[in-house]
Amino acid sequence: MREGDLDAAMATCTEEIAFWRMQEDLVSLSGCLNNAAAIAIASDRFDEAVPYAREALELARSLRIPARAVWSMQHLVAIAILVDRPGLDPARVALLIGFFDERCRALGFARDYEDQREYDRICRHLRDRLPETEIARLKQRGATLSEDDALRVIATPRTESEGMLGNSASGT
Repeated sequence: MREGDLDAAMATCTEEIAFWRMQEDLVSLSGCLNNAAAIAIASDRFDEAVPYAREALELARSLRIPARAVWSMQHLVAIAILVDRPGLDPARVALLIGFFDERCRALGFARDYEDQREYDRICRHLRDRLPETEIARLKQRGATLSEDDALRVIATPRTESEGMLGNSASGT
């Protein structure tokens, strides 16, 4: 994706998704679904990214792959804030950024290139909506969230519209 041909990257990714589905390799499938969500987000094709991120999250949770669950949740949060959907307000996003940062630290992994770009986009949008002191306070609180708590923050709508996870509020 670094070369910028996102359409070619998505074509390759969708071929891999079909292959891993056929092979019934759910671990590889969960990774490809996360990649497809990241590519769609990088292409500003947010509606296309949602089902990839949701399915990746469901698989990561069922397979107990916490790193992939974090990426899937980050994708859902990116979609919500980048298209300014009503599902997540900036304060909730700041909480989730704190959760993501802490999970990355605790699990001992770093974001790859595309996930870091997505994270940076989320943070830029967040800084346009909240003062730095408030972001820092909320991130500190978010660092204490459990994965289930973070999923509730993502899934619970702030309005009558549906949360980012769809009808399954807990993601399980």
